[in-house]
Amino acid sequence: MIKVSEAALLLGGSEQWVRSLVKRGIIGDAYNGNPYYNSQKRMTYHIVPGQLAEYMRISESELNERLKGVRN
Repeated sequence: MIKVSEAALLLGGSEQWVRSLVKRGIIGDAYNGNPYYNSQKRMTYHIVPGQLAEYMRISESELNERLKGVRN
């Protein structure tokens, strides 16, 4: 699982920008648990490694190597 903060470091942007990418379906999926309740409820952000790697124009193995660097 890739955290929003980790993705922000990898992409060189803010966490809010990463959340925006996820909400738009560019690097993952965001949901709030109830599809019929669209208020300011907390969102869950799921970053898909393959989509993030594609967005960064690198391979998934390269993404995993970069994640190791961010996590250490």
